[in-house]
Order: sequence, then structure tokens, then C-alpha cells
Amino acid sequence: MASSLVLSRALQKVQLDLVTATAYADRLRSKLVDMRDKAEKELVKIYMRAAELARKRGVSLEKPRTTGRQRFRANMDADTAEEYFRPAVYISFLDNFISQLQVRYYQSKQSA
Repeated sequence: MASSLVLSRALQKVQLDLVTATAYADRLRSKLVDMRDKAEKELVKIYMRAAELARKRGVSLEKPRTTGRQRFRANMDADTAEEYFRPAVYISFLDNFISQLQVRYYQSKQSA
């Protein structure tokens, strides 16, 4: 994810203080929360790029088969692949990323 590149590069520097790292993490978290809030609009752009790449490779993007009772993966009620992947992959990924940033940098922010 290109949005996390600034934080990733900053964390690899030898001369980086905790306050600066936390500020980078806060900016990234804000951007991810914004992306999460605009998930429907944001995913359309990503899905269009993915569909184009898939088409070039001769692959079709299809939603997984769903059943009445699903135990080991997301079983979203969706008519299209895009509607399926929004909550099953995109929103889940963003929620996890935001949560990990909060866990890893919130404690540091309190001690800084």
C-alpha cells in the first residue's frame, strides 16, 4: 500500500525519534480511516484497476461461491464480485491495519 510507504521508510532510518514516528503513524491512520469511510467510492477505483489487470492476464474476477452456512470464510450476500470483496477483503484489511497502528503506536504516544 503506497500510503504506508512514508511511515515504512521513516521507521527504517537510523535517526528517527519516537515523536516523529508517532506523527507519521497518526497521519497514516487518519488517511486509512478516511479511506474506510469512503470505502464504496475508493474500492471502485481499485476494483477497476484490478479488473483491467485481470483482463490483460485472461483472468475473470468472480465472487466465491456462497452457501447457506459458511464456517471458515466470509459469506457475504452480494450480487457482484465488487460487492463481495468490499466487506470481505477491503474493509476487513483497512480495519485490521487501523487497529494495528493504534495498538503499536498508541502506547508509544502515551509514553512520549
